Amino acid sequence: EIERYAQRNLSGGTSTRHFHILNAERLSGSNYFQFNVAIDQAFTDYTYGLTHAQYDKTFAYTSFNYTKYFSKHWQIQVGADFSFQNHSFQDTIPEVYYALRETDPVVTHDTTLRYQYGEAFGLLKFKYEPLTLQVAVRQNINDIDLDNYFAYQANANLKINDKMSLLAGGGRYFNVSV
Repeated sequence: EIERYAQRNLSGGTSTRHFHILNAERLSGSNYFQFNVAIDQAFTDYTYGLTHAQYDKTFAYTSFNYTKYFSKHWQIQVGADFSFQNHSFQDTIPEVYYALRETDPVVTHDTTLRYQYGEAFGLLKFKYEPLTLQVAVRQNINDIDLDNYFAYQANANLKINDKMSLLAGGGRYFNVSV
């Protein structure tokens, strides 16, 4: 029980989350296959006086990667991934923050934010101790409201000893979030 603005009301809340990850991989000779799936769902409910807030979140991700080892120095990796997010807010709140009686007016909000996108990518790696060179590209393949983008990155890593290395890199990267 909480007292606020001369009103005494019960406060309560619940939260439930389901989180699942599946990773499968297979190495066959110089070929490496990897498949990943992740699902994250959360449901939250809060009540205090006239305030009732519900938030539901769903996130799903899947990817497929293929790596080919040409030698102990050269490898190439290609793949694709897909992400989906859904955020749902359903809230009832007092019209005036201090008005908490059952007869006071309330405002209701019902909002859903949803997006999905996919990307294809490739990576070329050369490793000859103490030097590692990498070049990578990424292209979106399924967007909601985004313009087409092409990302690229390159880096060089020089291992000086077991406790020290020097990394230099550059490129262009895009990130999507709610």
